[in-house]
Amino acid sequence: MASPLHALPPKWRLLFKLLPWALLFMGAKVGIHQLQWEAWTFDSLTGTLFAAASFILAFMLSGTLRDYHASIYMPIELANAIETIADANQLATEAHPDYDPVPLSTELTNLTQHLLDWLEHQKAIAPIDTSLAQLNIHFANVLVFGDIPVISRI
Repeated sequence: MASPLHALPPKWRLLFKLLPWALLFMGAKVGIHQLQWEAWTFDSLTGTLFAAASFILAFMLSGTLRDYHASIYMPIELANAIETIADANQLATEAHPDYDPVPLSTELTNLTQHLLDWLEHQKAIAPIDTSLAQLNIHFANVLVFGDIPVISRI
């Protein structure tokens, strides 16, 4: 059964998940202070140091989360780019009967397989670099046969 927290917006879920932990740590700090079990004393610069470190960590985490959010769209952008290249290859084939689309299609298939292996199975990225280098060679052939609108899509 789903918890009632799932009905809340994400920011409120985060608050209600972290609030008990924050209260627990605050209670522990008050208890340690009341029992006078202070392990060391803090001067006025120590609080500033902790505040500065907290802000730096918060900014770093914010950037990391922003990058993670942007990476969600990476597979879609890759698929769109591959589809655009395949479309340009097809347009060049239809416009110029003496153009051979097979080498570019084969290399595009290889690139797609290497990308899937990298994304799904965390395989090495070196085959992707090799496929991209080979793809650039085939792009030169499309430049010879392609029209300006077709080339601008690649």
